Amino acid sequence: MKLLMCLVFVWKIVDTLQSAQLSCARLQQPHLWKQHGGSCYLFLDARIARGPAMDFCRSKCAELSTPTTELENELIWRLFKDGVDPDFNYSKRMWLGCNNTNGAWVCLGDTPEIKYRNWLDGVEPSTENACTVMRHTDGTWEGPQCDVKYPKFTLCKTPATGEPISPITLRCTSMPKPSGLCPDPIHTVKVTSPMQCCLACAKECSCRSFSLTNTLDCQMNPGKINGAITTLRNQTSCEYYEYEM
Repeated sequence: MKLLMCLVFVWKIVDTLQSAQLSCARLQQPHLWKQHGGSCYLFLDARIARGPAMDFCRSKCAELSTPTTELENELIWRLFKDGVDPDFNYSKRMWLGCNNTNGAWVCLGDTPEIKYRNWLDGVEPSTENACTVMRHTDGTWEGPQCDVKYPKFTLCKTPATGEPISPITLRCTSMPKPSGLCPDPIHTVKVTSPMQCCLACAKECSCRSFSLTNTLDCQMNPGKINGAITTLRNQTSCEYYEYEM
């Protein structure tokens, strides 16, 4: 009987997600994101080093933007130009999600069939342990060292959501936890059932687990007890679930 209830639980969630439209609504501060086709983009109007740029995007459940076609390169270049203050007179470069390791350039979004590049003057840089930046003037790419001292602008990219999700890949499972403790959540919403809490977690890009109290407070967590969660708090009543997608 317990297995049957779990299967119905998963099926209902999938059916709900399939009815959704592609959007950036699941992201933090969705009004700041720009949706184009199946992707969402967020520009950071501040120059930072590559490591912090990657951390910033990942904190938003995204990665450094990387064009995979000429059309997307034009789009990303336009978002870059529109995002920078026209009165900014210093070097204008923006990090892209490509790097050269062991003599080969690898970009996020590369496939065996698609490896789009837009190098300045059509010449691929030969510098090893280098990263990629986009030029503000013409949208072409350069390959400076990743640890270059001059910071760059950042544009994050993540898929818009709403695509159908297979029942096989979406599970919310009740898990054991330390008695009297629950993870410290990123935020809490009121729900009417464990299924609704699981669905809320599925729509929240940074949710990896959740706790459900006896008053049906759905407490969404950024990690898991045996993984990224480092903070537990005293709480006498909650059931702990882990989300898999």
